[in-house]
Amino acid sequence: MSKKLIFVPYAGGSSVTFKHWIKYMQPDADMEIFELAGHGRRMFEDNYSSLTEAAEDLYRHLKETVSPDESYYLSGHCVGAVIIFETCVLIHKYNDIPMPERIFISGHGSIEYIHDEEHVKDMSDREMIDHFIKEGGMSEEYLNDDLLELIIPPMRSDVAVYENYRFDSSRDIPKVNMTVMYGIHDPQTPENELEAWKKFADDIDYVSFDDTHYFINTQQERYLDEIRKRIVEK
Repeated sequence: MSKKLIFVPYAGGSSVTFKHWIKYMQPDADMEIFELAGHGRRMFEDNYSSLTEAAEDLYRHLKETVSPDESYYLSGHCVGAVIIFETCVLIHKYNDIPMPERIFISGHGSIEYIHDEEHVKDMSDREMIDHFIKEGGMSEEYLNDDLLELIIPPMRSDVAVYENYRFDSSRDIPKVNMTVMYGIHDPQTPENELEAWKKFADDIDYVSFDDTHYFINTQQERYLDEIRKRIVEK
């Protein structure tokens, strides 16, 4: 049976950022980088007005692309992690496609916790760019006015839908198999928030990285190898 892995990027990320991952995961998984509306090759589409809208978009994509004879996995970093969990809630609600075999959460504590203390969505363009450079999600050397004109709108949209999101615990929330990956020096993933994922998991394991929030950029091969190992062992 073939295996599919779909990755949802962090705020401002696009399929171009992670395109080399696809070849790295072969032949163990057919990997796809999910392009969020308003990003990359979908740059002319409207950005999402809410995180739920992003999850609904991914859900529709899964219905169209996941075949009955393949098992599939979802992974996502930071806002991408929230999107894939909310997508699992939709899959559970509609019950017309199978749940993923496992989801890979990275760079985020339990779904109940949203880190909006800095109000990044209200920052000026320069302040927002400086924020992501400081966090390690962007490099100054690759930025120019033309590139910033393309990057800032989807990044600002991603930050806004994330900071405006609040988890609705009154719904029927599924328990899923998950692997939670985190940087031990990431202030956005304190131990209590990581541990709180357990209430939403059938099976859960944790993988730590001696790194900060954007360890998926600095330790890409290890990140993918941890996923590969769990896909192959299944």
